[in-house]
Amino acid sequence: MRDRTGETACLYVRDGAHRTVVSLAEAHHVVMRMFAVGMVMSLHAGSAGKVFMAFDPTARRDAVGHGLTRHTPRTVVDIDLLDDQLEEIRRNGFSASFEERDMGAASISAPVFDSTGELAAALGIGAPTQRLTPAEVGRLAPSVVEAAEEASRCLGYRPGIRGDGTAH
Repeated sequence: MRDRTGETACLYVRDGAHRTVVSLAEAHHVVMRMFAVGMVMSLHAGSAGKVFMAFDPTARRDAVGHGLTRHTPRTVVDIDLLDDQLEEIRRNGFSASFEERDMGAASISAPVFDSTGELAAALGIGAPTQRLTPAEVGRLAPSVVEAAEEASRCLGYRPGIRGDGTAH
């Protein structure tokens, strides 16, 4: 995904009200959004965290129960607005965020499902807002979604079929 988009690609897993970077491929740009394996972030601020909240109701519950801390002026802390965003993420199949966790940083993420149809991870790219603007989402989001779908297939996910062979 890094090579397709040119931006840093990260794989996240959830732990309660937080997400952790478990794998990454850094961009080759001189100016880039810094990530590190083991980096822990809240769920409600940033595209990967919102993917967890949109596709896993327990993630939303955990994040709201932990408290919606404002990281920047653009962090969404209004629960009604957040729920509207989560519904849009479910409809679109991806999340894009701009300066929600750190000023000058943007990201696009998509869900990775396991063989049972459960959300296993979030896969995304992060970049400085000078390169990743709202105008770039239409060009980059399909690559992110495609990479997440490929990761899901590698985990045995088949849309509409649970791991036990029944429909979901």
